[in-house]
Amino acid sequence: NAMFMRTFTSSMSKELGEPAASTGYDAIVELTQRLIAKHHSGSEISAASRRILDSIFPKWFPNAFKAMFARPLPQFSLHMNALVTLLATRWLMGPSTLEDGGLTVKVERCRYLEQTNCVSVCVNACKRPTQSFFSESLGIDAHLEPDYEDFSCKFKFGQKPPPEHQDDALHSPCLADCRSKSIRQQKETVCPKV
Repeated sequence: NAMFMRTFTSSMSKELGEPAASTGYDAIVELTQRLIAKHHSGSEISAASRRILDSIFPKWFPNAFKAMFARPLPQFSLHMNALVTLLATRWLMGPSTLEDGGLTVKVERCRYLEQTNCVSVCVNACKRPTQSFFSESLGIDAHLEPDYEDFSCKFKFGQKPPPEHQDDALHSPCLADCRSKSIRQQKETVCPKV
């Protein structure tokens, strides 16, 4: 877990061009808030987050994974990615379980969402870039389905994300304790940075 956290924090710091002042999980929250503040649109935040995600893996990995697993063994690839997600992301999101025959990872209460308290962080720094990474880099479909009321989230492997205009996660107001929203945004019905 400490290795994953150091790698992720280092990749975030490189993307932002400066290290975090804090350490541990607080560094991830701090760097995420800086990432949100630095970029003016959801698409910019998502692109930066995708670069961070891509930088964690060796450059050869995506093509090798598609060639060895995703294309010849698609069902196995979905189950393998669900299991790896379950085991490798507890440090970031918290406890999770496998559901739906091993194709869905249910995060009980996402620590990342809870700590940042921001719909834009969830959508632009996690949901969009992660779905894109699975689809474009690994050649498998995954739909991330956050629940902003109980902070749970489902990673549904083998399921294409719905079109954005039909995805409920992208049409939510700011959370009550959102640190990113301004006074003007408090009355808006949809998070403006999504």
